[in-house]
Amino acid sequence: LYRLIPLVLIFVISSIYVAGKDGLRSLLALVFSLIYGFFVLIPALASSSNLVFISLLVFLLMLINLLITHGVKSSTFRAFIIMFVLSVVFLLISTFFTDFLFLTGVGNDESFFLAMSENVQFDMRILFNIGVILGTFGVLDDVVISQMSIVNRLYEANPKYTFVKLYNQAMVVGRHHIASLINTLFFAYMAAFLPWLLVLHVDVSMPVWFRLNTEMFIEEFI
Repeated sequence: LYRLIPLVLIFVISSIYVAGKDGLRSLLALVFSLIYGFFVLIPALASSSNLVFISLLVFLLMLINLLITHGVKSSTFRAFIIMFVLSVVFLLISTFFTDFLFLTGVGNDESFFLAMSENVQFDMRILFNIGVILGTFGVLDDVVISQMSIVNRLYEANPKYTFVKLYNQAMVVGRHHIASLINTLFFAYMAAFLPWLLVLHVDVSMPVWFRLNTEMFIEEFI
């Protein structure tokens, strides 16, 4: 583990050097999120099967993370409201398809071994759906904050812009952002799935369509 220290230092120094105070606040938010996750969220997951309660803990983490990163101001609370609403929508979609596709939440090795542990008493599908919320927050933090910043800068540079004009200009950037984000997510998952994709190519003992219908693939797709 100690061999990772130089890499961590490079990450910290470059973040502060490039982003300044924003980078420092982001790092502080990252440290808080790790502490919160280890001492609050993980124990809650281990002791509760209430998806609503655990989701509220995640939303609290979102709010505090945003406040540390971007400061206590009205735009931060507006961003949180947007993220909260969208996260609830994605959670409902995830919950629906978890039931619709008869997923068990044990689509990977870690979840399987966790489910087989004698000390585990909770529904693994809750763990899966909470993971969806956390992943959603990571994406929305990028998209929502960036778009709000773009709109604010456009208005400051052109205070005579009407709402329609401001909306159209922001959407031009937003469409490029979404297009880039789709590629980002695809290649990130492709990198994580390279061993699995290689199995599809090398191991012919099982049809490709059968492997694509396994829970491991479907969970990652969701």
